[in-house]
Amino acid sequence: MNKLAEIIKKMVGIKDQYLYIILWIVVAIPLIHPLGLGISVGSLERKAYDTIQATPDGSYVVMMESFDTFTIDSEGPTRVLIEHLFRKNMKILFVPHSPPSISNVLTVLAQAPSAKNKVYGVDYIMLQVLVDDEVNIARWAANIPGTSPVDGLYGKPVTDYPIMAGVNSVDDLALGVAKQAEGQAYIRQVAGAYGLPTVMVHGTDYLSKHSSLVQAGIIQGAVDGITAYAAYEKLLNIPGPASAQMDSMSLAVVMAVILLIIGNLNMLLQRGKQQVSGGT
Repeated sequence: MNKLAEIIKKMVGIKDQYLYIILWIVVAIPLIHPLGLGISVGSLERKAYDTIQATPDGSYVVMMESFDTFTIDSEGPTRVLIEHLFRKNMKILFVPHSPPSISNVLTVLAQAPSAKNKVYGVDYIMLQVLVDDEVNIARWAANIPGTSPVDGLYGKPVTDYPIMAGVNSVDDLALGVAKQAEGQAYIRQVAGAYGLPTVMVHGTDYLSKHSSLVQAGIIQGAVDGITAYAAYEKLLNIPGPASAQMDSMSLAVVMAVILLIIGNLNMLLQRGKQQVSGGT
């Protein structure tokens, strides 16, 4: 007991600057090398992963992109979904809803390891900007080359690209990924109208909404926010930014708990000493 008291006394006596150094080390380690500590896979991202896994390799997929500004809540999930699709050699039709969406997609493509070996016009294509409007999306779904006659990067006829051979409507697609502020037009005009299996992407504020849509069988899964992003990194075995952030938070909490325990043990020891001295 005396030895334990001595150890606790020494630990309590550590100077504040050393504690800050230890804290920085604890937080920095996972940022340099993500560990994947305490990351659990939720039902929505698990269903999203299983849906993509069940889609035959080489299938055609539409990714509708409506966010003009990326945040960690939406950029990361898009990156891991693109990585998963390209691992299965899917053919991706990117549909931007505004000019900034094009650069956003290109940014995420550069971050997906499997995208480096993919060829524009063969493995993926950027279609024309499609304003996020109910009528526009309905027309696009029924006649893709007629609504998007040229591609969004070079302005060439889409019929010049091998990826577009045989692609006429949503009926020719096997899967959809929609990243929209609301997603109602896509759900009504694509997922609902054509029964296209769909994975949604948004921030954590849409968790309850997407859960309801999955339960109703309207969409098949979702990847919402950094927790789901980290879980998907775990599923793909590619620990990255989200895993690192979750690791840092976990280790910081563990350190705080340890310091709290040490502080309480020291308080109990001091109280015991006072009682003993008071009794004598």
